[in-house]
Amino acid sequence: LRRCSQLRCVQLQCERLRCLYAYGCLRLAQPVLLCPSLRLLEMQKCKALEDPVMTALLQASTELVLLNLTDCQLLRHPQISSQRLVTLHLYNCLQLRTASVVCPSLELLALRVLRVRETFVI
Repeated sequence: LRRCSQLRCVQLQCERLRCLYAYGCLRLAQPVLLCPSLRLLEMQKCKALEDPVMTALLQASTELVLLNLTDCQLLRHPQISSQRLVTLHLYNCLQLRTASVVCPSLELLALRVLRVRETFVI
């Protein structure tokens, strides 16, 4: 799905899909991913993603190990909960104010371009 700049919604139901690259899907706001084997989800520059989408994505992708949300400009207060997530990228999420991250397997949390007022609960 790389650089699908006009794509607003996608619904995938793929039992065996392990990796999804949605880099640069600028208008993608409501992905519905029913992919229980998904391990890697790259959503860099998906600038229309908002907080409520995160909960549904993570609940449907219980095997997810890597989640990249770099440059997701509308994320403000995401709640990210996953038993298996090892790597989470939140680089350059300029509207980010708070984040709740409940991921017991997390080894790498990458944050950059943050402001002083931000709060993270891990």
